[in-house]
Amino acid sequence: MLTVPTSFCPRRRSAAARCAEDAGFRVAQVVSEPAAALLAHGLGSGHSDGAGDGRHAVVYRAGGRSVSCAVVELLGQGIVRVVGSAQSMRVGGERVTERLADFLANEFQRSARQWSFS
Repeated sequence: MLTVPTSFCPRRRSAAARCAEDAGFRVAQVVSEPAAALLAHGLGSGHSDGAGDGRHAVVYRAGGRSVSCAVVELLGQGIVRVVGSAQSMRVGGERVTERLADFLANEFQRSARQWSFS
């Protein structure tokens, strides 16, 4: 299974598959990253979680150089359909990590004031 960003058009998906095959990999299926993430966590498989039958999920990825978000439909039996996706190159990577760390540090300091250690 080869995962590709949701922004890849069919031509780019095919090119990625050809590159992987040229490198000696056998590509059984090309799957978008959000769908692969859901399947890796067992969602949409129709086994233990009961997901499927048209339920929807939102998958986001923050890191690298961008933040991306996808809305997917869980059809069951391992079938996941990407309904829509978006990406921003302005808010990813270090900026997200720094803001999250600042937020968590401030929340900890705020809540720690309420504790008594004596």
